[in-house]
Amino acid sequence: MRWLFALLAVLTSVLATAQYTVQVIPNVVYTSASGYPQLMDVYLPLPRTLLSRPGIVCVHGGGWSGGSKEDFAGWANYYASRGYVCATINYRLAPQHHWPAQIDDTQAAVRFMRKNASLYGIDSLRIGACGVSAGGHLVQFLGTTDTLNNFDPALSGFSSRVAVVVDYVGPCDLTRQSDFVPDIWALVVQMVGVPYSGGIGAYQAASPVNYVSPGDAYSILFYGGADPIVPISQGYELDQAMTANGVPHRFFNFPNQGHGFDDQTFAYCVQIQNKALDSHLMLRMPHMP
Repeated sequence: MRWLFALLAVLTSVLATAQYTVQVIPNVVYTSASGYPQLMDVYLPLPRTLLSRPGIVCVHGGGWSGGSKEDFAGWANYYASRGYVCATINYRLAPQHHWPAQIDDTQAAVRFMRKNASLYGIDSLRIGACGVSAGGHLVQFLGTTDTLNNFDPALSGFSSRVAVVVDYVGPCDLTRQSDFVPDIWALVVQMVGVPYSGGIGAYQAASPVNYVSPGDAYSILFYGGADPIVPISQGYELDQAMTANGVPHRFFNFPNQGHGFDDQTFAYCVQIQNKALDSHLMLRMPHMP
């Protein structure tokens, strides 16, 4: 996707000012309770210190049916170089796996980070999440819900909530079939796993906008006004739901941008998200439920 290459170009351009070197621990199994072991790569800033560091989980896009943790290697390397412990994750993909497999795994990744906070030097109160497209949809749940399904007994007692969410062009309401062109709607149906006719409850359950409530995580929402894949109406709906519930957030509509932003727009977004991540994770310890 063009957005990935543009973002990596922006991040690579600033790595020359990195504060820390980065150690990568690849292919860590973070859950196997489903019978399908899921992997994350952990990026550690070096040198290690006695003080715990904030964490970020990065969730890839790909229509819930493609993509991998390697897609965000550049992103994770950048934030680890700035002092964050980062994890890029795989999760179960459609069509082999249907909802809620995708969110179960994503939430399990955050719970694993908390369970192993001392191992990786993470402050469990200061974890954020970033995602793009389908990954943006998934990280919205990390800000609006706690563990939906306690499917992995090894992670019982560990919260999946994060303190801040950065969402690039993530769909929020999967009940609005008219918002999506046929090819994209087919991916939604494939992921949910039941026909829309007669299965509206499943689509509601897979729509993070339905979970927005007071006390949700601070969120940064980036959307393109010319996006043919996730239309701006989805961003407006999420913005309105958060405003109505008093959820602190910032919503950005870039009128001339599509599902992939140009370099200048991405550079601006990186500045915004850095300020949000630093202020909510690096510089203070927010209350966690």
